[in-house]
Amino acid sequence: MIRSISHATYRHRDLAAVRTFFEDFGLIVAHETPDRIFFRGCNDAPYLYIAERGEEPAFVGVAFEVDSEESLQVLSARFGAPIEDLDYPGGGKRVATMDPDGRRIELVHGVARVAPIAVSRPAVAWNSAGERRRLGRFPIFDVGPAEVIALKHVVMSSPNPAAIIEWFTEKLGAFPSDLIGEAKEKAIGAFMRFPRGAEYVDHHNIAVFMGPTNGAHHVCFETIDLDAIGMGRQYLASKGYKASWGLVRHSLGGAVSDYWYDPSGFRVEHVTDGDFLNDTYPTRLNPHNQESLEQWGTMVMPEDFLRS
Repeated sequence: MIRSISHATYRHRDLAAVRTFFEDFGLIVAHETPDRIFFRGCNDAPYLYIAERGEEPAFVGVAFEVDSEESLQVLSARFGAPIEDLDYPGGGKRVATMDPDGRRIELVHGVARVAPIAVSRPAVAWNSAGERRRLGRFPIFDVGPAEVIALKHVVMSSPNPAAIIEWFTEKLGAFPSDLIGEAKEKAIGAFMRFPRGAEYVDHHNIAVFMGPTNGAHHVCFETIDLDAIGMGRQYLASKGYKASWGLVRHSLGGAVSDYWYDPSGFRVEHVTDGDFLNDTYPTRLNPHNQESLEQWGTMVMPEDFLRS
C-alpha cells in the first residue's frame, strides 16, 4: 500500500537563510513562492522537502507515496478523510490525516515525475580486501555541496513512542526492522520500513524515539558515497554552519551518516550505504545503549543528540 517516503515539510521563520543552507547542503530549488520553497534532489521526484514560512519554526509532517489509486481510496475510508487535489508541483492526489501526536501525515498518489539530474560522478570503487576495483589515480574532488539523490527517512520524537509505532504498523502497514528497548511491548524506539514481500526496501523510511516533544529528530538525505559526505562536510564547515554529529557508522541500518543543523536549529543528515531488507528479515530487539547507535565514529556522540 505504502511504496516509500515522499517528502517532509518544515516551517521556518527565515526562508532566505533556509534556501541558502539547503543549496549548500546539496538540495536544489525546484519551485518557489513567497511563502514556500520546494527542494528536490537528483532523482525523479519533483520535490523532497518543503520549507514553509511561519513565525514559529516547527516540523509540520511527512508524506508517503501510495502505490495505487485503489490504495488511496482505502486509506481515505480508513481515516475518514477526503481525497484532495494536491496543489504542489507535479499535481496528484492526497489524503491528509494526523498521527496520535498531531503531526500531519499525507498519503499521496499520482504525482508526476520529473527528469532526473545526472550526478557529477559515479560512486568511488574501493581497493579493499586485496581486490583492485579502482585502477589509476584517485580522483581529486572539489569542495562543494554533497549532491542529494533521494529522501531516505524522517526520525520523529514522541512522549509516547509505543502509540506511534502501533499507529504506523496498524494504519499504514509499516514493519519494525529494529526495536529499541527491554521488550517489544515496551519499546522506546523503532526503525520502520514499508515491506514489499521479497523486494528489498530501505531499512527504514520512518522512525520514532522517546522524546519530550512530538517533533522530528532529523530528516535524512542520501548522497553519492562516503567521499561526497566528507567533501560536503568540509564545505558546510567552511560556510560556518553548525555540525551535530559525524562521521558515524550506525549499527542499526548500517549507514554512514553526518548530521548538521539548519538555520532553524533542526537536524539534517547526509547518508550513504544503508541497509536494504526484505521479508526474510524479522524484527530485531536491541538494547538502549551506545552500541545500538554506532559501530564507530570520528567524534563522540554529543550529549544533546538524543534530545529533540
